[in-house]
Amino acid sequence: GTLDLTGSTINATNGNGVYIKKLSTLTADSATISAGENGIFGEYLYDGSNSIKNANITAGNNGVRLDASSGAGNGSLDLIESTINATNGNGVNVKSFKLLHADSIAVKSKQRTIIIDSGKSSGTNYSVQRSCIYSGNNDVYVSSQKSVNYNDGNDNGNYWSSLDGTSGYSNTCVDSDNNGICDNSFDPGGGGTDEYPVTSCSIDSIEIGNPSALYITGPFDAWDT
Repeated sequence: GTLDLTGSTINATNGNGVYIKKLSTLTADSATISAGENGIFGEYLYDGSNSIKNANITAGNNGVRLDASSGAGNGSLDLIESTINATNGNGVNVKSFKLLHADSIAVKSKQRTIIIDSGKSSGTNYSVQRSCIYSGNNDVYVSSQKSVNYNDGNDNGNYWSSLDGTSGYSNTCVDSDNNGICDNSFDPGGGGTDEYPVTSCSIDSIEIGNPSALYITGPFDAWDT
């Protein structure tokens, strides 16, 4: 089955914003979700193409958690130009997905930014690019010795910051030629290296000091200059 939440506004003060089970496809484009627990929580999911684009998710625990069913493992998630604020949990947690493409997102999480429990022996493709990360634990975890691509072949790295925006790698790295790119690469985990971490976040209007608010107004093209 499928679930289309395009353009929806969901407010669940004491529970999950969205809970899905035994579905193949979730679309939450342009959705605004606020939840006391997980923003989006899916389990026993079948293989399918899932999309979260231009969404705003605020959660007391995990921002997005999607677990594939036993025997599945070929599902995909496109997470594009969205904000995720996980007050006490992980930003994004996917299990047994084959593909994850995160581009131009802002994630604020007390725990890990992204957890990928691969469950696949081959054919995986995971990428996190041109994004702004504010985290209490900047690392990205991927099981089964898989790797994450943090660059797309150009100087399109990510912004790696602490929760308060002052003491993460991108806040403290050396940029000797003032080109907005750290002189040295950064290893956030996940079996990959961000070769071009940037020194500032080009996604506007992120409210760092407010644990219950994380907003983006754009633009998302600052890396393309």
